[in-house]
Amino acid sequence: MGFNSLGNGEGARNDFQEIEILSGFVGLLLVTKLTPTATADVLSAIYSAVGPLFLHRLLLPLKQDPNARRTGQEAAMVALGVVMWARLSAAPEVAIGEELEGCIPLLLKVTAALGLVARAGGVVPAMEADMGAALRDREEEGEARAAALASTADALACILAACLASGSARRVALESGALECAVAALRRAEREGPLEGEYHVAGVVTACRLVAALLPSRDRAGVLAAHWREVGDAVPLLARRLPIEEGLAGEIEPSQRRHAAVEVQLESLNALLCILPLPATHLEDRLRGTAHKWGPPLRTGLGQILRARAGVPQRLAALQLAAAGTALLGPRWLAAPDPAFLLLATTVARIEVGVLLLDALAPPSGIQERVDSVVVPTEMRWEGPHQTPQARATALLPACFEVIESAIEALADGEDEALPSPASSQGSEAGPGIDPATAAAVLTAVQEAVEGVLQYLEQVAGREGAARAPLTLAGVRLLGRFLAEAPLALSDRVVALLPFLLSCRSGEDGLGEGALFLLPTILQMAWGRVGGGASAPEAQAAWLQALASPPTLTCLVAHARACDLGEALCRALLTLLDAPGGQLAEAARKSAVVMALLEGEAAPGTAWQALLERLRELVRG
Repeated sequence: MGFNSLGNGEGARNDFQEIEILSGFVGLLLVTKLTPTATADVLSAIYSAVGPLFLHRLLLPLKQDPNARRTGQEAAMVALGVVMWARLSAAPEVAIGEELEGCIPLLLKVTAALGLVARAGGVVPAMEADMGAALRDREEEGEARAAALASTADALACILAACLASGSARRVALESGALECAVAALRRAEREGPLEGEYHVAGVVTACRLVAALLPSRDRAGVLAAHWREVGDAVPLLARRLPIEEGLAGEIEPSQRRHAAVEVQLESLNALLCILPLPATHLEDRLRGTAHKWGPPLRTGLGQILRARAGVPQRLAALQLAAAGTALLGPRWLAAPDPAFLLLATTVARIEVGVLLLDALAPPSGIQERVDSVVVPTEMRWEGPHQTPQARATALLPACFEVIESAIEALADGEDEALPSPASSQGSEAGPGIDPATAAAVLTAVQEAVEGVLQYLEQVAGREGAARAPLTLAGVRLLGRFLAEAPLALSDRVVALLPFLLSCRSGEDGLGEGALFLLPTILQMAWGRVGGGASAPEAQAAWLQALASPPTLTCLVAHARACDLGEALCRALLTLLDAPGGQLAEAARKSAVVMALLEGEAAPGTAWQALLERLRELVRG
């Protein structure tokens, strides 16, 4: 800037603006050192003193042609503006403001060139400066790389703060490509290699948090459908961040390396939970096609969490992801290539099932009402969401059930016979790649979990509305899947509970899904395909007697008429009607519903017509 230009109107105005900006740089640089430890009130005061207009003007060079060369001064302006917005956005007043929301498209330009050479303090390519000659040695290039990572982390932090504070800002960020930029940041960090610096870690952590913030539960399905390509790219990147990196080096202090690695792991876990399990979208096919990229690291990372002394929320989150993994990749994913993860996941799921079932049975708590009048210090108050034990159990138990059901599938995979009992499984053939000792341990954990579920069903059977509770239906499904492979297990208790189990349904009316879940076991009992053993005849006789009760028979006949598996059930009922002892035939004569069904018509030659004719014969006889 020259003094001769001060006389010209336009030149004087431009020079004055430069002087005004430069005069504030020194103070702003000091502010960036003080703000990390400042309170929200202090940050708000600084924001009011500096002014949003000035902060916005620092980012104005980003509006220019990105292909044009810029000066180092312009790059420094943008870098300073980004770090100031990042520091001040920690104040709720700033994060929720329209000023920060308006800067989101500009801030995304800072992160848009993560795959290019870092220049001019990391603001590239929008701020690509002529600094090639200054990057001749490795040390200077490393400094520029660190500056690029710092600017990226700061820009992502600004966008994250705005998205967390405002739904409007989140929509602006999604429309402006924030999800794509977060994925690009994760990809760039992966290319950089192992985490070795503060800003390297901060960039990965913030990118994971931004992915999670852009996928709120209420809008999740819509965002996944609209941005399925970005999400499909994000899952492998997040899954590969889940295993903890050993031997982190670089600028991270030795005492902080483990903490940094765990932080990255937990943020990746949370981001994946915001994506998986998927709603019914074509994204499933994309992820199955790239399973080799994310399936193995996901299993490794989940194994680390389940083996470590992690908190209950982390263990339950890991089980939720394990259930989502099996839903996408099948139950064999749990066991291949090492069945140790199958045993680990099943064992942890069995433990959590026991605890959560106790929560489900717990009476409504009155503790909150008793302490409302107690003065609680501000720092000890919890203002977050409150969840009752029953709601917590209802939300988390289905994932645990799915892991256990997948363990049953993995053990039964490739077998035509029912699962052996835990006591006799040492010499049995297990599923593919599962040694007999591991199979026996997994089966023991499965049976303990199923026994806990059966005990829960026994306790809720007499409660009003229990047959229509989602948690009850989920428990019946798990029980039915286990009995399909081991029909003789727990037979006495199951038979005693059979009328309730068959009546379980998701709605007020209609046929109960409980009958569908237990149908494989009923068919095995009807056809005598229950395996050997001294207890088999006695167990089968108990089942036949239970099936002969009028309520049970009524449910089965109605189900045979309506469901897709009606023909198989009709043939099973025909077998039972001719069974020795005539218990089912006698029950048919006494059932008013069966008598009403006899008035119906059926297509000639169908199993339903044969069943109707047999029932009519019994009634006439």
